[in-house]
This record gives sequence, structure tokens and C-alpha cells, in this order.
Amino acid sequence: MAEIKTFCPKTGLVLEGGAMRGMFTSGITDVFMEEGIKFDAAVGVSAGATFGCNIKSCQPGRAIRYNKRFSHDKRYCSFSSLIKTGDLYGAKFCYYDLPQKEDPFDYKAYRENPMKFYCVATDVQTGKAVYHNLKTCDGSEIEWMRASASMPMASRVVEIDGRGYLDGGISDSIPLEFMQKKGYEKNVVILTQPRGFVKKDSRLFPLMKLFMKKYPAVLEALKNRALVYNQETQYAFFQEKLGSVLVLCPERPLGISRTEHDANELERVYEEGRNLAKKKLEQVRNFLKPYFFYGSASADCAPASEAFSAIKNPRLLYDALCKLWCRKTCAPRLQSEWSQENRTKGQCSITAFLAQDIFGGKVYGIPLGDGNFHCYNDVDGCIFDLTSEQFGEKAASFVYSNNPEQSREVHFAKEEKKVRYEYLKNGLVNLLQQSQA
Repeated sequence: MAEIKTFCPKTGLVLEGGAMRGMFTSGITDVFMEEGIKFDAAVGVSAGATFGCNIKSCQPGRAIRYNKRFSHDKRYCSFSSLIKTGDLYGAKFCYYDLPQKEDPFDYKAYRENPMKFYCVATDVQTGKAVYHNLKTCDGSEIEWMRASASMPMASRVVEIDGRGYLDGGISDSIPLEFMQKKGYEKNVVILTQPRGFVKKDSRLFPLMKLFMKKYPAVLEALKNRALVYNQETQYAFFQEKLGSVLVLCPERPLGISRTEHDANELERVYEEGRNLAKKKLEQVRNFLKPYFFYGSASADCAPASEAFSAIKNPRLLYDALCKLWCRKTCAPRLQSEWSQENRTKGQCSITAFLAQDIFGGKVYGIPLGDGNFHCYNDVDGCIFDLTSEQFGEKAASFVYSNNPEQSREVHFAKEEKKVRYEYLKNGLVNLLQQSQA
């Protein structure tokens, strides 16, 4: 008898920076907290870190509250602070006085929350991104937070353990690949620029060359920043089309200054984030749902075909196929029963042979008693059934051993089945090509 276990993949949240565009991000994360949407880990860059840490301390409303309250306070952000201290955003006030006294940060809740929170900073000697796991967000760790948000020319280099660091956005503005390499399979990415935005080279680069001449590696990273940023957004949207990422971003440019002092403008951008989060709430919940197909927990075999290298494991194939399964790919005798709610209905054989194309292994069939077989995959002992959900509770009675091997020659002797298989496979190929484009 089959034991059908649900499998919850590790989930991640990726938070882009953008200074006061971060109020948009705060609007989204506040709704997530209010609605009980949780993640296994988050990574923040610059403002994505300084505002995003409130999701781990479980303090909705805090970021917008103190930003509005201190929007005209020279201790918080002012050119006088830049002239006097070298920091546009006053380091002592922002990272010590504010969280400890003015609008207390809940360090205890932060420490006790099992969610991991990383921030990104740029090593000034190498120009490379450094990712730091903020376990307590106090003591020396707050300097990592400060480093992550220390913009070139607007901040001093932050010294930590004998090395210097600046803003994480210089080297990795959208650290999605970092999260994937850490094993977070499902990632929500919050951007602060709309879809279609293309970053251009900074007009301030000649000035940066004067101010940052001591740090040639940082200058090189700044020179390439627009190129790298655009590649990272393209990658995020590519992964979204495959189903492993959900991107949330403004529907139009936010139109807010990086150092906005108008509390009404801060509130406007914050509300845009909240409204988008509410609009996308059901989509977010569905995206983060566990997998229910048989073998999902152990379906970790790698693609054997270079053509499908972007499909890292069968779970990601399932995500992609959820966009492609349709009535047209359903077995003719079952098409009247097919629906979006039961999208795997009548898809077993063409799906199993497509999975075989990608991962190798063998296709076996469970006899259904009416002369038909339900097909599943076995890749060197990694057994998975991408379409088991169509049977509901009946799938628990299936035995995934000692079943006859299935031949594609026999199955595809039926012309209609071969046509459905080719339609599904071509759909996947086109999806990959569109994503890469």
C-alpha cells in the first residue's frame, strides 16, 4: 500500500533594496505577517534587510511607523548628518537609538523565530557579495545590517573583523540564486521596480570614480551593476515561468525619492505594497502549498538531459507541467472529467514518458483492472508519480513495486497518445525557450 505524504519544500523570501522604495516591500511583508504567511528563510539587500528584518521579529507596521515618524528628523536622514558623520542615514540613531529606545525592535522574538534571515553586503577589497546569517540582529550583528545598507558616497565603509563592507546592492541586488543554492526551492521575490524595468548605467559613475578610487574592485562592480541587475531580474522572471518563483513587484513605477521625507508619500507607497499583497494573497498561498504527489519528498534526481537542465528535479517538473496540463493533453475518455482543480486527470502516461526523457530511468504501470495501467517513474530507486493526485484517496491503495515496465512504443502506437505527448513536450520546450528569451 502506498503512503502518500505531503511534502513542504523549503521556502524563501528575497527582498530587493531601493531605499524608500522599501516601503512598498514593507507593505507586502506586513500583509504576510497579518495573514500568517511564513517562510523558512529570507534574504534582504540594503533596505530589504533593514526593513525586512521585521518579518522575523514579527512586528508588522513598525517600518512604516518609524519612517513616517522620523522622516524629518535630521538624526535619521539628512545632509547635515552626511557632512558631520559621513553617513546620510545617521548610523548611531538608525542602528542603535531607534531600535533600542525610540521604536523598540523585538530582539527576543527575532531570536526565537526559527526563520533564518540573511543580509547581503559587498566586500570592498574583492567587490564580491558576502551573505551573513543574522541570528540575533543585535550587538556586532547590527553592523552587518548597516553595511548592507551603506550606499557608496552616502555612507562610510563599515569595518567588521578587519574587513570593509558597503551596500549589498553593489554586488547582488536580487540574491535569488543564493537562496536556491541554500536549498530553498520555492521563493517569493519582492522587487521594487515594475516588470519591464531595465536599469541603465549610473550617471554618477564618474563621480564615484573620484570618491571610490581606493576600492577598484567596488568600482568594477559598480561599472557592471546595471548589466548584473538586469541579468538577475531576467533570471527571476525565467524561474517564475518555470513555476519555482513568484515575483511580486509594482504595477507601475513607484515615483518616490530614494531619500523621501514626505510622510504622505511614504504612506502612499506602503499602501501600494499592501494592496498588491492583498490582491495576490490567494496566488501566494497556492504557490507555497505543499506537494501532494506520491514520492514528492524524495524526488531529488537530477536531469539526465542537458536540454532540460533548468528542470532541477521532478518537483520542479511538476511545477512547470501545472502550467501545461490541459484538456487537450488529457486522455480522450477522461476529458469530460478534467478540470483545473484536477489537472493531472488523464495525464499519466504522457507525463511519465516525458519525465523519463528528462531524468532517465524506467516507466512502470500499476494495473487498474480495466486493461489500463497507471504510469509512474523509477529513476535508480527514486520512485515518483507526478499524476497520483487525480485518484484522490484511492492512490493510497496503489503498490509501487513489482509492476510491469511500460514501453513507449506500445503506448505511442495509439496515435492520439503520441500527439498528446508531443504537444506536452513541445509546450515544455517552448516554456523553457520563452523563459530564457
